[in-house]
Amino acid sequence: MSSVAITSTETLASPPPHLQGEAELESIKISHALHQQSISVTLDGKNILLSSITLVLLIHFLDAYHAQAFVALVPVVLLIHNDYVNFLNLGPGGTPSTFAGYLRVSWFRIWALRNPYDAPEPDPLRLPTSGILRRQRLPYRAGPRPLVAGIAPQRQLDQHGSHECYRSVRWSMVICNIIEAAIWYTVAEELEMGISPKSM
Repeated sequence: MSSVAITSTETLASPPPHLQGEAELESIKISHALHQQSISVTLDGKNILLSSITLVLLIHFLDAYHAQAFVALVPVVLLIHNDYVNFLNLGPGGTPSTFAGYLRVSWFRIWALRNPYDAPEPDPLRLPTSGILRRQRLPYRAGPRPLVAGIAPQRQLDQHGSHECYRSVRWSMVICNIIEAAIWYTVAEELEMGISPKSM
């Protein structure tokens, strides 16, 4: 036997105050989700059949070394494609989101630090001979270090700032752009009137 109970409901426009910070943090996590996908290959019946037919045709119609080269190149192309997609998933900023930009980042990755949290040893032939952080210790930072992408260690994949912080940074960038436009406008007016602009 089932029973029905009448209860009052309330529709909220925003989460309750005690959950507001958590809901906002969750929405920020969702909006800043960057995923570095690992490569995976799923072989179902159709893919196994196509792979088998392709291999048989390669061996039959091509010389052995051409077939071997082709078979060896397929995983390399798949790895490069997967890495390129991960590069695009990082979003805009820095190098262009093109294949040329990906090649540039991949070239620099050869000489990059394997662990972005390990500082390189200072070069004794360059000034300063020691790091500037040795003069004063950094304050203790609680919690784990942020997760970073391998091809762009300046991009954090987690531990993002609050929405207010993001809005504040965006607003300060807008203000700086307005000020810069006003300066350029003033300099252009002074040049039109024949007044040499003041040096800053």
